[in-house]
Amino acid sequence: MQLRVDTGGLREGVAALEEVLARLARTRVAEELAPVGSAFRGGETEAGSGPACGAWNARLSALRSRVRATGVALEVSAAGYDAVEEVARRAFTASGPRAPMAARAPRVSGRPRSGPK
Repeated sequence: MQLRVDTGGLREGVAALEEVLARLARTRVAEELAPVGSAFRGGETEAGSGPACGAWNARLSALRSRVRATGVALEVSAAGYDAVEEVARRAFTASGPRAPMAARAPRVSGRPRSGPK
């Protein structure tokens, strides 16, 4: 059985989330709504436009924070998987006292070593 995590795919996800963050930075719902209140002076629309703009700003800010946190989590995961792979690779290709026993065991007379009896 072999299990491999595609860390390149995780990093592609990070790049995609960075694009989403750039688009969210250009999203100006509150700025687009603000003129509506002044167009209807004295009514409910004027009174409600300020809170609506504030709510949109808060929602977009929270969304940016969640997207940013998800990107960081993906990058940390990719780095962690890469580190585990590197440690495993070194352990199985090493020689010396830290190498697995099978990797260090010498062959006798050209025959494979037999296991414990």
